[in-house]
Amino acid sequence: MAGSERGRRIAQGISRARADAAAVSGAIGGPLYLRLAIPAALIIGGVILFRRLRKTSADRQQEEIENAYRNAAVYDKEVTITQAQANIYAKRLLAAMDRKGTDEAAIFSILNALRTHSDLLLVQKAFGAPFYMFTGSSNSWITKTIGMSRPLDLNGWLRAELSGNALEQVRQIYQRLGEQL
Repeated sequence: MAGSERGRRIAQGISRARADAAAVSGAIGGPLYLRLAIPAALIIGGVILFRRLRKTSADRQQEEIENAYRNAAVYDKEVTITQAQANIYAKRLLAAMDRKGTDEAAIFSILNALRTHSDLLLVQKAFGAPFYMFTGSSNSWITKTIGMSRPLDLNGWLRAELSGNALEQVRQIYQRLGEQL
């Protein structure tokens, strides 16, 4: 009888301890990961929504760069390529620098095909100001929103992607075309 009484008291003590733990957990708001995850998700979601709804400075900067090229004077007498060719060159330049690794041979090939300063301006206009991240282009609204990418024109992309002899070669090509990099 004494053994069964002792067992009953132990069982009551365990059930009281469980009830107390459940009451404390309910009063505090649940497990720690839930108490931290829910406010963090709300804050992050709020920041992303706020930045998404308003125009970011990166978007304004991209528009400024594109407007500057749109207003640049291209002299028709000096142009030796068509607008369609400029668009193709711009897409190829972006592809050569996009993602990891840079196709320097493609960059030199395209830039050497340009004969005049107006040709270069036409390609720069067509290139625009795609968003640049350290791994290449990033048109994801998430990376734009949290500031991981920024808009760069062709010159900015070339300076970011090339270094050493390759950058010096591009500077020489630009000088030949009457432009500074």
